[in-house]
Amino acid sequence: MYPQHDEPLSPDKRQRGERLLLAESGLARAMATSTSGMFLTGLALALGANVLQYGKLAGAVFVGGSLHLLVVPLLHTFGSRRRFCLAGLGMTRLLRISLAAAPLLLVWGMSPAGVMWVMFVVLLLSAITGTASETARQSWMSDLIPKARLGRFIGWRSAIMRCAAMSAVLGYSQFIEFWRGTGQELVVGFQYMILFATGLGVIGLVCLSRAPEPWMSERLSPALHRFAITLPFRDRRFRRFMAFHCGWMFSTSLAGMFFHLYMLDYLQLQHRPNGYLLVAATDIISMLLGVASAPIWGRLADRWGTKRVLMRAGMVMVIFPLLWIPITPERWWLIYVVILLRVFGSANEIGLMKMGMQLAPRRRRSVYISVYRSLGCVMLAIAPMVGGAIAHAAGSSLWVFGSFTFAGLHLLFVISTAGRLASLWWLRRVRLDDRPT
Repeated sequence: MYPQHDEPLSPDKRQRGERLLLAESGLARAMATSTSGMFLTGLALALGANVLQYGKLAGAVFVGGSLHLLVVPLLHTFGSRRRFCLAGLGMTRLLRISLAAAPLLLVWGMSPAGVMWVMFVVLLLSAITGTASETARQSWMSDLIPKARLGRFIGWRSAIMRCAAMSAVLGYSQFIEFWRGTGQELVVGFQYMILFATGLGVIGLVCLSRAPEPWMSERLSPALHRFAITLPFRDRRFRRFMAFHCGWMFSTSLAGMFFHLYMLDYLQLQHRPNGYLLVAATDIISMLLGVASAPIWGRLADRWGTKRVLMRAGMVMVIFPLLWIPITPERWWLIYVVILLRVFGSANEIGLMKMGMQLAPRRRRSVYISVYRSLGCVMLAIAPMVGGAIAHAAGSSLWVFGSFTFAGLHLLFVISTAGRLASLWWLRRVRLDDRPT
């Protein structure tokens, strides 16, 4: 069932596998971009969603991810990580097609609120298959890539995914602006965009099917799985890492899921000419910074130590949400100054992924990765729903200071800052054999 231990991969096959996994990662990110961030926000606003409804949609993307604790027993059933990923990601592509078709229910008399509930369910199911496949893919990568080059590979993977997302954001936003100019229903434009992106994801599946899979370094019978999922909680070092990871994911998502809504709705950029391109420019600048810095952060994580890089970058990102508060519709252009700090977000992305791999024992890596990613997805799902409820309850005018109005979204930014700061306390307590090299 599994690739055999006595059939080691040659260096050429490993390099070929690296290239194919990198290509698939880029295509998958281009597909995912069409139903996240600015485009999920724009679709929700086109359907008349309020901040509470948008929070539910944003959280649905991650709700299903909390169920990928089932990855390990399913891997045993499938017999290989490649077959598991092809099945899971293939189902994800089919669900994307269903998502694109969901607004057609409006033609058949369903209310916009009902359509958004259908979209919530589809996004939730897509998250189950997509994030479970990502856990198997990380286990696959950790066995394929030599340990000495793992940080650099993660850095290049992050850079390629950011390049793909940047190209997708630019292309999709230009298409949406073109569609707005035709005078047709904006929702239909989003449907066509999602279908095109799904086609890119199908090409990625072809790349994945051709990538070699090394021997799986861990084995776990289904009978032991119930006991095994408790192992990360018994591991003191990994337990502290999970506490930091959960706190950081919750606090960053509490604000991060609403930055596009803040720009399109609060700053009124959706009503400006080329408004989607103006918002897309913020994503593109962020991604350019990430692309340029990801390989550097990867090398620094290998050389200086993962924890040190995470701590330094985290201290900068603590203040990031507060810097959005002074930005008003009259000074909307300040967003291009604030987003420059997102260069440190790439360090957090690489550092979290590498630290999880470093702390997870080799023979139980899929279990450990499944547990911490599941808990992280729970936080990512809860945060926008809680945030949407808080912002909706606070309203658009919580306090007035002269000409400035402190709104519910501003309150989220303050809470997010406090949460990020508290999370770094847990990072300080994580013990990692991560000496500078």
